Amino acid sequence: TASSAFDSDRTKGSWMEYQDMSKTADGEGGFDHYRAIYLDSIPSFARILANDPATVDIYTELSRPKRSKVESFKQGVHVDTENNEEKLSRAEQLLDALSDAGFSSIKWAKQHRRVPKQKQQCERYRQLLQRKEDEIKEAEKYLMALNEKLEQAERCVIEVSEAPSRTDSRSTEKIQEPDDFNKAEAGALKNAFDNMTSFFRSFSTPEVSQEEEKEPNKKLTRQEKKVNKIRNKLNFIKKRKLGLTRQLERIQAEVVKYEPALSDSQYDAANKIAREVLSELCPAFAVHMKTRHAKMIEQYRVLDAQTDLTKPHEWYPRTRLTRRKIIYHGGPTNSGKTYMALQRLRDAGKGLYLAPLRLLAAEVYETLTSQGVYTNLLTGQEKRMIPFSTHSSATVEMACTDEEYDVVVIDEIQMISDPFRGSAWTRALLGAQAKEIHVCGGLEAHDLVKKIAELCGDEFELSEYARFSSLSVAEKSISRVSNKAGSYKAVQPGDCVVAFSRNDIFAIKREIEKNTDHKCCVIYGTLPPQIRADQARKFNDPNSGFDVLVASDAIGMGLNLNIRRIIFNSLFKSNGEAIVRLDHSSVKQIAGRAGRRNSPFPDGEVTCRDPADMEYLRKCMSTEIAQIEKGGLIPTAEHFEMFSAAAEKYDFGDDIKGNLHRVIRQFSEMARLRGHFFMCRKSHLQLVAEWMDEMPLSIQDKYVFCMSPVNERCNRSSGLLKGFAAKHASDEVFGLKMRSFAPKRAKGFDDLSRLCSMHNELELFLWLDQKFTGNAVERITAEQVRERTIDLINRGLTESDRLRLSHDYIRRDKKLRKEWKEERQAKSALILEGDSDDFRDFVHHLDEADDLVDCVEVEKV
Repeated sequence: TASSAFDSDRTKGSWMEYQDMSKTADGEGGFDHYRAIYLDSIPSFARILANDPATVDIYTELSRPKRSKVESFKQGVHVDTENNEEKLSRAEQLLDALSDAGFSSIKWAKQHRRVPKQKQQCERYRQLLQRKEDEIKEAEKYLMALNEKLEQAERCVIEVSEAPSRTDSRSTEKIQEPDDFNKAEAGALKNAFDNMTSFFRSFSTPEVSQEEEKEPNKKLTRQEKKVNKIRNKLNFIKKRKLGLTRQLERIQAEVVKYEPALSDSQYDAANKIAREVLSELCPAFAVHMKTRHAKMIEQYRVLDAQTDLTKPHEWYPRTRLTRRKIIYHGGPTNSGKTYMALQRLRDAGKGLYLAPLRLLAAEVYETLTSQGVYTNLLTGQEKRMIPFSTHSSATVEMACTDEEYDVVVIDEIQMISDPFRGSAWTRALLGAQAKEIHVCGGLEAHDLVKKIAELCGDEFELSEYARFSSLSVAEKSISRVSNKAGSYKAVQPGDCVVAFSRNDIFAIKREIEKNTDHKCCVIYGTLPPQIRADQARKFNDPNSGFDVLVASDAIGMGLNLNIRRIIFNSLFKSNGEAIVRLDHSSVKQIAGRAGRRNSPFPDGEVTCRDPADMEYLRKCMSTEIAQIEKGGLIPTAEHFEMFSAAAEKYDFGDDIKGNLHRVIRQFSEMARLRGHFFMCRKSHLQLVAEWMDEMPLSIQDKYVFCMSPVNERCNRSSGLLKGFAAKHASDEVFGLKMRSFAPKRAKGFDDLSRLCSMHNELELFLWLDQKFTGNAVERITAEQVRERTIDLINRGLTESDRLRLSHDYIRRDKKLRKEWKEERQAKSALILEGDSDDFRDFVHHLDEADDLVDCVEVEKV
């Protein structure tokens, strides 16, 4: 960048570009002017070098009687000097050579900066080109063979059509009349022959004569069908060849497009010059930047220290005082890993179980209580505190890091990589104070947990488990045709059909109950936990009459089900933003629910409805799940408070004081995360914090509201949160509007969905009421309305066959597949073309910043 200043032909344009960039960098953020430090320092640094390069003490002057040529990496491009007495500095040499190399133009970065990637892409295109050429050659051979078959078949048709039939020959036979017969004798003879023929025909069977008559026609029909079939195949191969030819032309154009503009030697020489410039000029530029903006840089260092998230294990100093033992119970579903950990928890003097779901926390609470262990139940909506209790069963978000335990069990540890909830597992793993921590889950999180244990100085032990029973992929799908209705006539007791839409679930349930003698239970995500547990109980009970389950991916965790076979209705679903295909981790997690030890179906099987999905299913089941690389992390309220205090100290505007939305935005921009962690739910935090902007609440209170289980896409849910926050800010009690929370009997599936949404809103209210102590009367009222809502949802599920439903799950699956293919093609085109100047400029400036960060030694500055 600085070299642009030395190229007189490009100086004006370069500085205009960076002045415009400086203006755009000064946005709404209170700390955006820190970005301008770099941009503001470039012109002054370049002017110093231009006026008197010797004043910069990071290079030595090279006094020579005669100035030599400075060879650049391009052949024939050099710098001549006629003034023998002029001193040539190392900086001038480098900058001249850099200018000759084309670094002064952004085009160099666009065309040559990513030469290795371009070469790889070019090689991939060449391989693809070769494959397409081979396919075209095979198509041509097949065409020649088909043409020969077609000619043979057409000759057969002509021969069959021209050959006279037996019946025709009989009817056309005529008696040759000899010349010496007279007409009377010939007539008498003919009459006698006809009488004799009719006499013998009366004794012959009519069936044989009809078959003989139809035989040539059948042969002709078969030959014509064969000809038509070959012609259709021929037309298909011709179209395929035409399509391959067009693909070949596009690929050839791409090969030319991605052909590197520089040879390897030229590119290596240019990179060598660039490294010399960076290593010699960047430290001097950093010193100049510090001198020019010393105060702002010092302020930035203070704020940067407040946003340092690179050592989250140091957030829990009391936990770091003891060396813990982390035991990893790793294995697939139905392997007994959680059972072994719970056995150790039960025998401990004081223990804590952390579950991913309230349903699972309640199940462990009931199990320990039935075994005589005094256990508390702690969830976001409910607290059951048992006198003299020694154990607690809680959701992972409710983990207490201030209390000491003998044993802590963290279930489903692979959820640590979840982009929304992963931080709860990270917090529990880093902050739990216990002698032993038992983590349970798939082996895909093994490496990450081991690294975190080493980071904390803890002992690590691995216990691997194998599946108790076999799990196999069926040879074929349950339907022979993709788009055929009535695919589920072949379901059997113990089958579980997995679909990813509520309407799909009820449409499949209705089809099964209509076409078979089976009765279905349903489980999906928005159902209340109590109803999901009740439906699972019915399905597991052999005397309930319900022997088939239709469910969403909610069965993948937290429920023990006696499933014989998993049937995927589709492997495509909508995640709220786009259409995605299930990854192999999700497929294996759901498929693992089939087959359970000590159940009527110990061995499991998995298949699909659509035969087109079977190949992908087999691939997923045979693929090992990749290791998780990073765990989720979220700053605490104390982080935001300290950052806000530092910002107020340096007087960066009154608008940031108490404004959690701006604090989170600026904190996220400056936050440093390295190694094994990433930041969770940033967009969710910023959105909810923006709702709280105008309310006179502390950052601590606003942070609690941001962590609430609110559905930001639901107006009723967000409105309840805002109303509760407003009442809390004015020290008033928030009460439910009973007109809005009056559950009614469901007459359609939309009504059933509204009842589920109402239940979630009541759960949100109870969560907030527990965090901010409210009115006991309002809490009891909310609990009563929630129970009434659950009863109506149960009733709606029981009467679901009477509810109005107009939905075709096959048509929806076809639509999802089409949209997924279109999105994939659009993304591929965007990646391959890369014609967006804005995108390339962005990558270019980002690469420049990375180079500076890598080359400047911060400690020296």
